[in-house]
Order: sequence, then C-alpha cells, then structure tokens
Amino acid sequence: SRQVRSGVLLTIVTFGASLTFMITVFRCIRCLRLIDRHRTTEFDDRLREHVQQLSARLRLRRTPRVVVSNVLFGPAVLGMVRQTIVLPRCLLESPMSCQPGATNRSSEAMQQSGDRGLQFLDPILAHELLHIRRGDLRTGALQIVVRSLWWFHPAVWVCNRWLTREAERCCDEQVIAELAGSEERLKSSTPQLDGARGKWEAEMLAEPRRLVVQGTPEFT
Repeated sequence: SRQVRSGVLLTIVTFGASLTFMITVFRCIRCLRLIDRHRTTEFDDRLREHVQQLSARLRLRRTPRVVVSNVLFGPAVLGMVRQTIVLPRCLLESPMSCQPGATNRSSEAMQQSGDRGLQFLDPILAHELLHIRRGDLRTGALQIVVRSLWWFHPAVWVCNRWLTREAERCCDEQVIAELAGSEERLKSSTPQLDGARGKWEAEMLAEPRRLVVQGTPEFT
C-alpha cells in the first residue's frame, strides 16, 4: 500500500542520513587522533609567536593554536570551538619531503630549515587564518549536516564540492589582498602547497585516502 511504501522510503532515507553522518564523524575522529598521536612540538614556540603576529595583522579576535604533525595532512584548519591549524612537519622542512614516498632529509638539511625564518609560511598561514575570520568552519559544519540529510541527491554533493572550491578561491584572493607587497613570498610558497595542501572537505570527507606517517601508511 501507499503507507507501507512511504514508511519504507522514510526508513531508507533516515538510515542513509544516519550512516553518512556516522561515517563522516568516524573518519574525522580517527584522523584527529592520528594527527595528535604523531604530533611534534619542536616548532611550537616559533610558530606560536609567528601566528600571533599574523593574526593581529589580519585582525583576528583570537589566535588559534598550531599543531605540527608527522602525518601528511594539511595545511588545514580544524575545530569549531577551539580552532587549530594543522601543518605537516615536512612543510617546515622541505616541499619535496611532503610528497608520499619521499625520503627523510639529512640532519644538516633539517638544521638549515630550523635556522631560517618562518616568513615563507605567511601565505599558507594567512589562508588558514582567513578561513577562521570568514567563518568557513561553521559553513563546513552546515554542509556536513545538509549532505547527510540529502545524501541521496546528486545536486547536494555537487554544490558541496563547489562551495568548498569557492571558499578556497576566496581565501586565496584575500591572501593576495591582505599580504599586498608580498608577491615573492606568495610565489615561493606555492610549490610547497603541491601535494601537501588538503582542506577539511578534501582530506577528511572525500574518498578514502592514505595518510603517510614518516613512510608508514595509515588509512582513514
């Protein structure tokens, strides 16, 4: 009967929405735990001071914390209450070491990386800070809810990816506007994003992918 079909359809939709949301939450929690487990603190002091200065320059009310991890994840900004910028350790050492399968750098090369300033990270950090200032994390959370409720509608998935790409484009354009006169740093930072830059949606909510932890693959 018509009522039976409606009941079955409602059950399928509800089950699909619950399953989609649970998978998303599970993958996010697992990824966060992996990042925290392989966190490194050797860059914390220098990064904290640098991010505070950049946050003030970009007129942020609160300075987010920065986490550097051996996991090949990010740059990305996470968290609704306490925003956290996640950077892969390889990004602070060498762009090439961020590529999967790359070998570890020599101790001499790492020492040279530690001695240089952090100005080359300004465009990357500014991009993440602008996500916070724009409120993209709240928008992303809303996207997760909408996608879970209407998991069966292809247009929702298409719009979700389009909104994510547009948020990235807007932040890129704002970085150029906010860091006027820093074209050289913008150009020098671009290659470091290749293979290392992944966002909230792309990294944690898209197709299952590997997170490389110093040569050891971990699955999300």
